[in-house]
Amino acid sequence: MSDGDTLFDSLSALIMSSGLYRGRWLCDESLVMMLQSYYPKTKEVDGMRSKLAKRLNKAAGAFDDSNINKIYKAKFSAHCPFQPSIRRKINYY
Repeated sequence: MSDGDTLFDSLSALIMSSGLYRGRWLCDESLVMMLQSYYPKTKEVDGMRSKLAKRLNKAAGAFDDSNINKIYKAKFSAHCPFQPSIRRKINYY
């Protein structure tokens, strides 16, 4: 199992156990911060945001009933909400 799969499974378990994050658009960095606060060992994973985004992109689907994972994705090129001096592609899920 790759790091991306482990992060995805951890994020899925976190979202399923708590109603706080369902039905909300969250940026990739927010998801990383959530995982790091609930699972401190994830701080040791190098390139965590990119690994998680890559795995979430695989699971994301269309905005219709064919999307069995119920994971949706929007991508913007903008200033990072957490590091305003950095302009990058930001994924929202």
